[in-house]
Amino acid sequence: MRICRKCGCTDNRACHGGCFWIGLDLCSSCYQILLEKHKEDPTEEPPSISKELIYLLKTDGINSKQKAIEILQNLIIYEI
Repeated sequence: MRICRKCGCTDNRACHGGCFWIGLDLCSSCYQILLEKHKEDPTEEPPSISKELIYLLKTDGINSKQKAIEILQNLIIYEI
């Protein structure tokens, strides 16, 4: 089961208002919060999902590749 590293939401218990996976262990709600913090304070590390996507794409197995595709589709659909 996936659990968000910031808020603790899961596949079965999404954030209030809904969310989707933007990384292996980061939901879209928390990603947006991290992105806003970075915009307000550029010294804050910007949220990066590229490492997570690269890891998924390099990992053997259709499950990992499907998760990477799901993340990319969500980024496009929700224009994040």
